[in-house]
Amino acid sequence: FRSGASPSAAMVLTKMNTQVDIIDILSSIKVPTLLMQRTHDVDVKIEEGHFIAERIKGAKFVEFHGNDHLFWVGNTEEVLEEMKAFILDGKPAKVYEERLYTIVAARILPSGTDHMDPRGLISQFVTQYRGKIVQYDNESFIATFEGPSKAVHCSIDLMDAIRSLNIQLAIGVHIREGAIDKAHFISGETQVFTDSMLQISTPNQVLITQTVKHLLLGTGLTFVHREDVFKSMSGELLSLYQVIDDSRSTAPLDNYSQKQFAQNDSFLENVLQCIDDHLSSESFGVEMLCREMGISERQLQRKLKAITNKSPNQLISSVRLHRAKELLHDREYNINEIAFQTGFSSPSYFSKCFKKEFSISPSDLLQIQD
Repeated sequence: FRSGASPSAAMVLTKMNTQVDIIDILSSIKVPTLLMQRTHDVDVKIEEGHFIAERIKGAKFVEFHGNDHLFWVGNTEEVLEEMKAFILDGKPAKVYEERLYTIVAARILPSGTDHMDPRGLISQFVTQYRGKIVQYDNESFIATFEGPSKAVHCSIDLMDAIRSLNIQLAIGVHIREGAIDKAHFISGETQVFTDSMLQISTPNQVLITQTVKHLLLGTGLTFVHREDVFKSMSGELLSLYQVIDDSRSTAPLDNYSQKQFAQNDSFLENVLQCIDDHLSSESFGVEMLCREMGISERQLQRKLKAITNKSPNQLISSVRLHRAKELLHDREYNINEIAFQTGFSSPSYFSKCFKKEFSISPSDLLQIQD
């Protein structure tokens, strides 16, 4: 556990896993599904496993003896054999008529007569977050995304960036099943949702349904309950929530980098990917990391401290050193080569930092492996 996460990161992950609620989308799972759990699981009650399996059509539930929660400890051979048999015998349908979509409906509100055409900027953000615009006119647009996190973070970032064009957005986000055929996608309940959300939402506000909220709990966003409700075609009443990103910088818009967007579901994933992309560069540091992420140094410091309990410099160094440790285990390069490959200015400085991080020098680690 100590190798996998800092105490702060472990707390954040545990909180997220505890709060996230997937009940509303279980019925949308159509692929063959295997659920496995040990009878006296120390982390999850066995009744919870049965509860989930009952709500996934055709799911297979296998109960093992023991109390370990992690599948790679305990009776691992038994677990792996069950997985292997399921995968080899599984016969998924070749074609699924529907899939789960996250829908973003946005109303475009020019702030005055002097405004630019937002189509290019909207398309750029939606594409960056792997979404697709399925309907667009001068007053609104509708886009679909693979998941709620991409949809909401795209909405928040786009709402901030588009103000530079003297335009405001009012956005609603929902998740539901829809036909694979995009040509017939905007119909039925999707149109009902779009019409309702565009009437309820106000400028500079992202509204989400409770289904979306349940999947985003623990991700660092704040949700403010609204009195309005969304009524689906089936008559179900869904509560609505306004999304607030507490980590959002209050700096003027001209300091916001429109070229940098979060491409992954997690801020920390983006930071780690950025560090990894510049691993061998000695000149890479906090200033360049801030520029790549499109945020201020103060904001980066605050967010990383909350997630990892490390400063940006500490995190950069830690990523470099853990990568170096992996390379040492591989035995393909010598210590000097690994030092330069992971961005250290000299082998002696690399050895000093390595020993401080792992309480062992690189050369001693190699001797132990021998």
